[in-house]
Order: sequence, then C-alpha cells, then structure tokens
Amino acid sequence: MKTFVSFVWLFTLRSLRLNFLPQSSQRKIRTKFTEKMLLVLFTCFSFLAFGQIDSGFTKKAEAKNIMVNGKKEGKWCEYNKQMSFDHSHENDTISYDLTVYKAGKVNGIMREYYMSGKIEAEMRFRDDHQYGVYKAYYESGKLEVDGFYNNNFQLDGVYTKYYENGKVKMRIVYSNGLNKEEKNYDETGNEIK
Repeated sequence: MKTFVSFVWLFTLRSLRLNFLPQSSQRKIRTKFTEKMLLVLFTCFSFLAFGQIDSGFTKKAEAKNIMVNGKKEGKWCEYNKQMSFDHSHENDTISYDLTVYKAGKVNGIMREYYMSGKIEAEMRFRDDHQYGVYKAYYESGKLEVDGFYNNNFQLDGVYTKYYENGKVKMRIVYSNGLNKEEKNYDETGNEIK
C-alpha cells in the first residue's frame, strides 16, 4: 500500500506543471495538492477496507439485539408471526428480519428472510424511512416485486410485480408517491383491460 501511495503521489506531482510560477508558490501548491491527494487516498482506502456504511448484514449470528438507553442499537434479528383472521396460525413464525438500528431507528439495508433462509425482501432505510431500490422474492428465489423509493421516501418511477413464472403481473408508474399509470397482466403476459 505504501508503494502504491508513493507512486500515485510522485505521478501526480510530476504531472503538475508549475514551472511558470516562483519556487515558493510551486512548493505551496504542491503541498496543498499532496494533502488533498492523501485525503482522497485515505477515503478510498477506508471505503475499500471497511465497506459500505449501510451494507446491512446477512447472518443471524451477527445479530446482538442490544438496547441502549431504551432504544434498539446495532444488528437485530426479529421474527415475524403469521397474521390470520381466525387466529388459527397466530403463533406460526413465517419469516425473520435482519435490521441495523441507530438510536432506535432503522438505518441501512434491511433484509427479510423466509424461515428456509432464502431472501424474501431487501430494502434500504434512513432514519426509519424507506428509500432507494426495493426488491421482494418468491421463496423459489425468483423476483416478485421491484420498485424504487425516492429521497422523499415515496414510491417513484416504475413499480413492477411479477408472477412466479417471471411474467409481469402489474406495472405501476409512480411520481412522488402518486399513481400515474397502472397496467395489469395475466400469467401469459396479456394486458387485462
């Protein structure tokens, strides 16, 4: 790593043609440039070494389920019970979520899994608000839903729901949370009017 930094530093300094300036000015500019280059390199190295801040996690064993000052903090694994109108399956666990909390709020990628361990859904959160790409999957692993939440935490763009055979079931175009256009399709791909 030290060799790489030295190479980049020398290469960039040599590429700075400052001969038209007095020596003292050249030194100041090169010093400032070197400081900025080192900051950029440090940032890049930190990102590569430690990964994305909101990358979430994928193994239940990583969850610690810690409370700090009465609020959820860190990695959590939470089990979801089945809801039924007749209360016949109320205690059946149907899935679990792997979630990262900061001061009691969901932050980062939240993943929901079927009890078989296969991914059911993946979504991003910032301060308890969903944003970015949302994907849900059938237990077979095939894509069930694909959508996008904008920075105002509203559905935006094309939201698509698929049949398990891969054909589009429903396509809705959203603009800042408002449904602008909706089309439904049968399992063979023909539009239902």
